[in-house]
Amino acid sequence: MEARQAACEPHRAPGPGPLATLAADFAVFFQPGRRAWEASQARRSLEAAGGGLACWAGMSFTQALARVSEIQAQAQQLAEGPQAAAAAAPAQSVTAVAPSQQEAAQGFGQALAGAQASQGQALLPVQGSGAAAQIVSLARAELAKGVTEANHSNTGADISRYASATRGATLPNPWCAYFVSYIARQAGVPIGYGGSGEGYVPDIRAWAQATGKWVPNQGAQSARPGDLIVFPGHVGIVDHVEGSTIVTIEGNHSDKVDQVRRGASEAVGYVRLAA
Repeated sequence: MEARQAACEPHRAPGPGPLATLAADFAVFFQPGRRAWEASQARRSLEAAGGGLACWAGMSFTQALARVSEIQAQAQQLAEGPQAAAAAAPAQSVTAVAPSQQEAAQGFGQALAGAQASQGQALLPVQGSGAAAQIVSLARAELAKGVTEANHSNTGADISRYASATRGATLPNPWCAYFVSYIARQAGVPIGYGGSGEGYVPDIRAWAQATGKWVPNQGAQSARPGDLIVFPGHVGIVDHVEGSTIVTIEGNHSDKVDQVRRGASEAVGYVRLAA
């Protein structure tokens, strides 16, 4: 463990915190057949490493969150025993899981939950179904890529990819509307007349009102996962709702694809692309 940490030292950077550490060390922590004392030592090393060791070179915090979501499911499989793990992944399942490893899996899950709470951000399971769930999943995939525009210029390879979903799009330009147009098209529910996309937020609102897809803001209860959330001059995607807080994924927020917590009163309204 010490040698592994030393090799990762060049990638130490402030920001990711214990989430990236837990994700990075998952492969070591859950090697099938580890002896009990090795698993215990690995766990102690993980708990002591909460200073932001990101052993996945170049991993952003949002990428770590996405990876953690996958890890959490695997940890649950291990905690439930070999039959659950075999059912989920028969080609790579382990024939036997020692009791000590099941305990280690449970301990990892507890440590993970604590790390998520300390960060104040966690990726919940995708809510909803159909196109709405697809919109959220696609937006999360872009979030996990750590998309950032080049030198605060409203340009970049990913920004051009988003713009490709809008007819007549030009760059450099604000790209929040290009982002939602791209996600909607990928989910099979394109916005704009003829599915042409929209590059201007007031045009998104006008199109939604003309086609019966506009939902006026009457508080957090108006929002659903997968909706477009429209602000004066900006637009994003509703990931989920927490009480009176709308958790969104937005393009061109702080020059990147970002997860944002919004007060319900900030929105002008919502565009419901999926019933």
